[in-house]
Amino acid sequence: MKTIYIVIRHIFVFLTILTGFSISQVYELGNTITLEHQNLDLSVCAGGDDILNLSSYNHNINGGDEYVIWLDVFAPTWYTCQLEVPDNEDLAQMYSDQGLVYIQAGILWTETMNCSDWFNLGEDGYPVIIDDSEDENFVDWFGPPYPKNVILNKDMEIIHISFGRHYPAIESGILLGMSQLSINEDM
Repeated sequence: MKTIYIVIRHIFVFLTILTGFSISQVYELGNTITLEHQNLDLSVCAGGDDILNLSSYNHNINGGDEYVIWLDVFAPTWYTCQLEVPDNEDLAQMYSDQGLVYIQAGILWTETMNCSDWFNLGEDGYPVIIDDSEDENFVDWFGPPYPKNVILNKDMEIIHISFGRHYPAIESGILLGMSQLSINEDM
């Protein structure tokens, strides 16, 4: 009996290690998005060009244009994610002329909630990334649960990450990022 326990334990440890090496990078507060991930072609299904790269918003790469990025990471069939759309768009609109770029990123699309349906929940036409990669999912970079709100500064450093509808905290993250922009140095 003890031998079976040891064998099972070794199998469990082996599978845990194996699984740990196969999981993509999960970013945390203070991490900078790798250049490899910044240059990844992300498929935009509505509200913009067909492809989006985060490196387009990195001032060190794009010629000095500075932005704060708000990534709204969601699962479109979850009702709590759907509830956030109007409020998120309102908050994004408040700062859109001050360097904020609002990008929505969804995973687990279905026939009952596809990208066009999601895009039509809002009114302002913000880009929606359809994350349907079979290899590495963009939304997994930030780990579950969803909805997740991620704020990146002009250097692609994560300066805010939160789960759910915490608008004062999200807005604080946006303002922190904007205070780092040379156009908003007085904030």
